[in-house]
Amino acid sequence: MFVDSDFAGDHTTFFSHSGWVILLQGNVICVGSNKQTELTRSSTEAEVHAISEGTRDLLFIYQQLKEFLQIDTPMTIYADNKAANLISTQEINSRKAKYIEVERLWLRKFVNQGTFQLTHVPTSDNLADTLTKPLQGVKFNNFRDILLGNSPRHPPLDRATCDQ
Repeated sequence: MFVDSDFAGDHTTFFSHSGWVILLQGNVICVGSNKQTELTRSSTEAEVHAISEGTRDLLFIYQQLKEFLQIDTPMTIYADNKAANLISTQEINSRKAKYIEVERLWLRKFVNQGTFQLTHVPTSDNLADTLTKPLQGVKFNNFRDILLGNSPRHPPLDRATCDQ
């Protein structure tokens, strides 16, 4: 799954947007995008919200498909915010991180169980970028082709040990 957010992207309300793309064996099976319902105080907080929202969909799909298919775990969640990845997976005691404690603990439970792993992906390779901000030119065309199945290769998936 690729996940992204745009911090305070709505210039009227300053709410952030979340976006996620879930793939199974390199094929898009779910896409989600929405405006976050709470104001976030940082890009890291917005990204943790986005990871949490996308993970809910990924967990639902996993629970449905595991009855019929062998799904390798941990499933990889690609996010381009290193701080959000760290906060979501590590034990961190910081006053600055307390405001996202509940989502962080929920995500970390699944990471510790081995259901998910968070991996940094460069923004230039994050497919969910198309769902959180306007893209133009080559980047838009490349991501469009990958999402529509017209491009067989995508660098993070090529490097992954399992292609969820």
